[in-house]
Amino acid sequence: MYQPDILAEEDGKALLIIVRDAIEKLARNENIGKPKKCPDALNKNYGVLCTLIKDGQIRGRSYSGMPYPLTSLIDAALHAAASAVHSKGHEPLSASELKEVKIELDILTEPRSIHARNAAETLANILPGTDGLMIRYGVYEAFLMPRDWASMSKEEFLDRLCIQAGMTKDMWKESGTDLYKFP
Repeated sequence: MYQPDILAEEDGKALLIIVRDAIEKLARNENIGKPKKCPDALNKNYGVLCTLIKDGQIRGRSYSGMPYPLTSLIDAALHAAASAVHSKGHEPLSASELKEVKIELDILTEPRSIHARNAAETLANILPGTDGLMIRYGVYEAFLMPRDWASMSKEEFLDRLCIQAGMTKDMWKESGTDLYKFP
């Protein structure tokens, strides 16, 4: 989770401790709240996605949280923790699973539009393994993070993004489809 361009290492560690504590409380059906004392850096607005990893696999369908920087980092992180524990389509996280779960947090800035006139320009404007991407077409929306690139080509990654949004692959090439990247 360490993103030195956004958060100092010690602040990142503090955030991860707060999120793990929140996840443990939620798994025991306890209430959570914003800590009385937290680093000032956690009061800046960022989006946060939380991923729970168990046995090397993402637990649940995908990422959970708030991808847009609409609220403070600490509030977004607590929301992401709650979303991850109660992931749709998956049994809620149990207290017995906690020791087996690794927590990964992605801190997100405002997504930047990829202004491209055609598919070739779109492909030229993205960096595999570096850029997280979001697609939006009407009510359809999805995002994938840099670690999702694996060994895919840019076209395969964009096709997967379309499918995750509930669209047909290649929809990223159509006018009216908006693409964004998380720097």
